[in-house]
Amino acid sequence: MAVYAAIGKEVLLTSLILSDFHGNEACFRRVLALQKHLDYIFFLGDGYAAAERVASEESASPFVGVRGNCDIFSCEALDEMTLDLDGVRIFLHHGHTTSVKQGLSGACAAALRHEADVCLFGHTHTPYLSYEQREGRKPFYLFNPGTIASGQFGIMEIRRGEILLSHGRL
Repeated sequence: MAVYAAIGKEVLLTSLILSDFHGNEACFRRVLALQKHLDYIFFLGDGYAAAERVASEESASPFVGVRGNCDIFSCEALDEMTLDLDGVRIFLHHGHTTSVKQGLSGACAAALRHEADVCLFGHTHTPYLSYEQREGRKPFYLFNPGTIASGQFGIMEIRRGEILLSHGRL
């Protein structure tokens, strides 16, 4: 179920994107305090259980996440998922399953396989944004918010199927 914010006659869907929590509750709480309206909190793994707990304490926004390589033995979350929001297909994964530390070809292949408009990943702790176009294939965004453990996060806004991705830092 999506919650929408009306801006004039247009509808805006705003999501906070976080990855690699690694126990830094203070940064996560500060970012949540800055975000007054969120339709979703997307978490991309590593510290899933603690991130889910903090999100439930600090925000009424739905928490949607996947587990990372540090979560494999500590939670039952999925390794990846695909969501459709306001006409935009979003593929979420941590990045260890597509070997993003060795390059982005695996993440690109997964995005194409899932017919994603946006491929979200973490794992590298490095903010990243690119618009990928492949001949004869649907273009898509690759986005890494960086690590919330260092105060890095991402924001995704969707309005009438159009996507705006941005990075933030405390």
